[in-house]
Amino acid sequence: LLGRPVRKPEKYDPGPVAKILKIGRDYGKAYILGSGYGMGAARMLVEMRKIPAFAEKIKRGEIDISTCKRDIKFYRRTYSMIPKFWGDVEKAFKVVTKYSDQVRTVGPLVFYSKNSMVFLRLPSGRELRYPHCSILRADSSIKWHYGHLWGGSITENIVQSMCRDLLGFWILECEKAGLPIVIHVHDDMTIMVPKELEEGSQMVLEQIMLSKPAWAEGLPLAVESHTGERYEK
Repeated sequence: LLGRPVRKPEKYDPGPVAKILKIGRDYGKAYILGSGYGMGAARMLVEMRKIPAFAEKIKRGEIDISTCKRDIKFYRRTYSMIPKFWGDVEKAFKVVTKYSDQVRTVGPLVFYSKNSMVFLRLPSGRELRYPHCSILRADSSIKWHYGHLWGGSITENIVQSMCRDLLGFWILECEKAGLPIVIHVHDDMTIMVPKELEEGSQMVLEQIMLSKPAWAEGLPLAVESHTGERYEK
């Protein structure tokens, strides 16, 4: 979409290069993450306004709703199995919401309900619970205790919950290996070890974060790590 490779700026990048890389990464992050969970063109335009460089382009008329529609269409056409997954998840959720005697599966995910509570069993065996679910007659949408749900938002819950399960697995594995976790934020973990153990501990940490429990076989994993005398995001 930008016509150039996008990556995270590194310490060795000159200032102007780092700035361009940051703009591209901010755009890519908002676009890829949002599109994966069903972001539409209108929401994309809102997200673009949060990035100063793109806010200026919007003001100048270089980016508008038609640009965002094009980009969203490109994503959904390129990764067509993702929108299909939203639809499969939403259909399964609706069936068990409407019929409490039904059980539906989407791959390794299991959907069922009891007393207006929908249960979504993750590959790890942990369950997500959605209280007070119903299907609205007016538009067949899903209503629950905290508002409305649809395939994209349920997919976001699934992905984030599976990632949390992986993080929990890695934390326990680190503790077993003698790598004390002092903090974890989103998808990263920080360990604290004596300086003379720095290199070896870093290698062990990377190996642990590339390992996976049996339920996660097939998931593509990658890891980046760095060392320092203080916490850095």
